[in-house]
Formats: sequence, C-alpha cells, structure tokens
Amino acid sequence: MLIAALPEVGDQWTSLMLLATVPLAILGTTLLLTARMSTRPDVNIYRSPGVRTSATLRSREAWLAAHRAVARPTLVTAYVLSILSLLNAFVGAFWDVRYAIAIELAVLLPLPLFGLWVARTAHKVARELPYPYRADA
Repeated sequence: MLIAALPEVGDQWTSLMLLATVPLAILGTTLLLTARMSTRPDVNIYRSPGVRTSATLRSREAWLAAHRAVARPTLVTAYVLSILSLLNAFVGAFWDVRYAIAIELAVLLPLPLFGLWVARTAHKVARELPYPYRADA
C-alpha cells in the first residue's frame, strides 16, 4: 500500500524533496546533540560543538551559563526539525510533493535568524559573568 502511494523516484520534485528532507533531519539531530553535549558539566569547551564567541570561550562557567540559557529553545527547534522531516516525507509521499517543499522552505528560511538569536543570547549571558582572573571580580 505504501509503495503504491510513493511518487516515482525519478520525478524531479521527489528528488528535490529528498534533497531537502534528509538535511533537515540531519540538522535536527545535530542541534539535538549539540544542545545535549554543550551543557554537560564535564564538557571540554575547546572540542565540544556550540556557540563559540570570545565571551563563551572565556571560561567553563561562561560556556555552561551561555549554553544552559539557550538549551531549551535549541532543543525545541531540534525536535521540531526532526518531526518536520518525518512529516515532510509523509506529505511528499501521500500528497503533492510541492506542499512538502513549501513547508520545508517556510521552516528553513527563518533558521539563520534563530541561529543569530542563539549566538547573541549566549554571548550576552556569558559576557555578563565576571572574568575569572580579574582582581575586581
């Protein structure tokens, strides 16, 4: 039943949908792992993925404070992207593939703005912490 409902693999819209859906799932998984790994207490701030600014790399405390501040929105975005990639595959399989591509673009286009917001918020939180080596701190 499912195989009969799938569009032909050679169709150009199907290829475009697959090119858009697979990276969406990978991006969601990457955000999920980044949000989980960067907030662990034993994190190596020089090897872990995350927001890398001068303020967040200043100390482990700054790194953890910054990443804990943006962990929840990042996790929500990761779950939404992962679920949307599955939904997109079903929309493309059972309905018109162009709807799936439209949904994909509607979600992917604001993602750079979300990334800028996360970086700005993390940098701001880390910058508000005192330097660990300053005498007046």
